[in-house]
Amino acid sequence: MKNERQIAEQIFQLFRNTNSKDNQGFVVNVLNFQVVYKLNPKEQEIFNIVYVGLQALQYIEVDQDGRFIRLTKKGYDYIYDDTLVEKMQSVPWVIPEYGNTNWIVAWNKLWNLIGTQGKTYYISGPTYLQLIGEIDNSIETNYKATNCSS
Repeated sequence: MKNERQIAEQIFQLFRNTNSKDNQGFVVNVLNFQVVYKLNPKEQEIFNIVYVGLQALQYIEVDQDGRFIRLTKKGYDYIYDDTLVEKMQSVPWVIPEYGNTNWIVAWNKLWNLIGTQGKTYYISGPTYLQLIGEIDNSIETNYKATNCSS
């Protein structure tokens, strides 16, 4: 059975196969025929989580009517940069299920990524944000900007 990362890579591979550039893509039916319909029912459930997650992390965009999928600048930079692909492959899958996120579990997953296995330790806020920013560059990593009171 395919996992989240493998399904995400299948989506990215469609863009590679069509030599898509930033803001280019294809009709969603291409995705359905070449990826979704070839997945078993459990994998199709995982696909839905991955598909929404890739949109939330701004790797892909889907038109309002849901008929066209396009690559964003971030997605374009990712799929054609072997270093970024390798770096992404080395970290755990961190896209939470959309709309049903258990943030305690999500933050613990991130903490385990930066902590020693089986142990946790203190790191400063700026250091933590820098590490998280390496996983997802859409997160503000300026500690002062994220630590302001209203």
